[in-house]
Amino acid sequence: MIDLAPVFTLDDARAAGVRKDQVCDMLAAGEIERVGRGVYLRPHAVDPACASLAAATAVRAPATMCLTSALAHHDLTDAIPFETDIALPRGARYPAGLAR
Repeated sequence: MIDLAPVFTLDDARAAGVRKDQVCDMLAAGEIERVGRGVYLRPHAVDPACASLAAATAVRAPATMCLTSALAHHDLTDAIPFETDIALPRGARYPAGLAR
């Protein structure tokens, strides 16, 4: 497999010398998964509980896990979050193409 980060954007792939058609071929072969528009994940490279955070930080670096998600990640609560809560700095927009 081409040397790419566990979570990467199409722009990251292009910077690494990977063409869009190669990304599409890897997607069709099951080597990567699409987690958002232009955001891809290598299966088994990222804990599924952190996949949303990893995808958000691939698009917007200052994103951080918060609320019940952070507590559960650090084993500080018995609550099981239904989705990952992600905080962005004031004024930042949620990354387009990622499920909320």
